[in-house]
Amino acid sequence: MKIQVGKTSQKRLRRYYLWIGVYLLLLLLPYSILLFLLEPAVYFIALLLLVVLLMVFAFFVVPGLTYMDSLWEVSDHDFRMIVFDNAFEKSFLYYSRLFKKKYVPFQIVLILDQIDFMTVIYYRYQIGGSGYKTVIKFYMKDGSQYVFENMISNDRQAFFAAIAFLQKKGIRLVDQNKILSAYRNGCDIQSYLASLEKEKNHD
Repeated sequence: MKIQVGKTSQKRLRRYYLWIGVYLLLLLLPYSILLFLLEPAVYFIALLLLVVLLMVFAFFVVPGLTYMDSLWEVSDHDFRMIVFDNAFEKSFLYYSRLFKKKYVPFQIVLILDQIDFMTVIYYRYQIGGSGYKTVIKFYMKDGSQYVFENMISNDRQAFFAAIAFLQKKGIRLVDQNKILSAYRNGCDIQSYLASLEKEKNHD
């Protein structure tokens, strides 16, 4: 059995494509009309720019919408994760899977039998804006620890199926702030964590 988490849910993906399609239509319609008014030489350059724009959209925007910043999966034997550093890596994975190639360059592999328990924590950041990051930390039986951000997916069904699978494998989940419970109930995580911080400051 294998459960993969980190792909954008189909419902959200369709919404993204709808908005981008409308935006491109509004952008390209006057551009296309303008093409017919240009001189032949300028027309060729403008047409070339249009083709380049559509290629950039196809090769980078679509994979960027399909995959989040990280992709992880659990199987009967291990936990695997890949963190995308740039759009090229997302494109590579997207098109390799599109052409039926099974290889996924997972960067981290943890054997389930070696995991003791996992915790869900958060921290506040203020670089490049402000907000909260949710972190899942794995504690290994040998004393080592692995910390992962961006594991919570907008595809709730796949995410909670993977978490439940890990628990069935005997990996205990510690979530003192009940972050995952709030997420399961549809709460906005940023608002929920902000309310937690406010409560702590009042104590």
